[in-house]
Amino acid sequence: MKAGLTFQVLTTLSEVESMQTAWESLYAKSKNATIFTSFAWVTTWASVYQHTIEKLFIVTVNRAGVLVGVIPLYVRKVDTTAAWFIGSGEPSQSETCSERQDLLCDESILASALDPLGDLMIEFGIKRLSLNNVSPSSLITSWCSSSNIRYLTSKRGRRFYIPSECGRSKLEKKVRRGRRAAKNLNAKYIHVKSRDELQTAFASLKALNAKRWKEKGHPAIFDDLLFSQFHQEILNKLLDEQRLSLVMLEVEDQIIAVNYSIVSGQELIFYQNGIDTHFKPNISPGLLLHYEQLLLAKERGLSAYDFMMSTNADSYKRSITERSEAVLSLCIYSHSFPFLCSKMKRYLTMIIKRSMKGVADDKI
Repeated sequence: MKAGLTFQVLTTLSEVESMQTAWESLYAKSKNATIFTSFAWVTTWASVYQHTIEKLFIVTVNRAGVLVGVIPLYVRKVDTTAAWFIGSGEPSQSETCSERQDLLCDESILASALDPLGDLMIEFGIKRLSLNNVSPSSLITSWCSSSNIRYLTSKRGRRFYIPSECGRSKLEKKVRRGRRAAKNLNAKYIHVKSRDELQTAFASLKALNAKRWKEKGHPAIFDDLLFSQFHQEILNKLLDEQRLSLVMLEVEDQIIAVNYSIVSGQELIFYQNGIDTHFKPNISPGLLLHYEQLLLAKERGLSAYDFMMSTNADSYKRSITERSEAVLSLCIYSHSFPFLCSKMKRYLTMIIKRSMKGVADDKI
């Protein structure tokens, strides 16, 4: 116990589901809430992906019987000594990509409140806690830097976003011609508001997304049964909770693009899309829907339209916004030996890379 706080670890889905009212109440008042720490996202994922889960490791923090903090983690069957953030660490073909991984908490919770986490890891036999998408300003990053916990961080990529208060953005300039062309074609922006529209939009999203990626020689993520089932279920919940922003672009009864975005805390985040790249004339339908979502974020009083993380330094996202932040991966260790092994491995990898670069430079 620390400062009147009590900690409990929930290991089964039924235990988590019994916390729904308290969890959703905490989410509604939390300033660092994201869709990835919402009750709907966590429980839907845990249900769909349950065959990959050895056990849940949902850490809850209570003060005087009131839920004030949650860290949604789980232990994989393939490695029972490590805990992962819910919605990460799945088989690569099924990744749901939970981002901004952090403690969901009441604003009164300080980073020091996480101090018992190390003891809980030891109690449950967890040697490593892996978070692969963390903001440098997250509460858990702050805790690591100010505590005696053993941890390692590394850069994974950058998250791109457009603030709602931004004046004329790069995106607005890039879509000016396309918007005029779309208007001349009598293109329609259809914002999904019903279950029937959702069914049509989801089928179009999957078909357009699959066609585009298969033409590039890559597998289509929606062809994975787990990934598709998860989104079929979460989309319906997001629609009911008014957190879904699913927009279709239609020309002459033909859907040429679908943009799947989600209200996440105080932001609107772009999650996935499908685009008919063969439609002529090329009116840049993907960018048009990005701009439509940006307008929606402003209309709803949200702080930003977020494009999520990119590991590609030459991502198209750089061409439509200059705003970004670093994304980190974070590993927390409960014992010295695995921490030191990982640190040594990282050091040796760095030395090898530098040596190989030196050899390559000598050959030039």
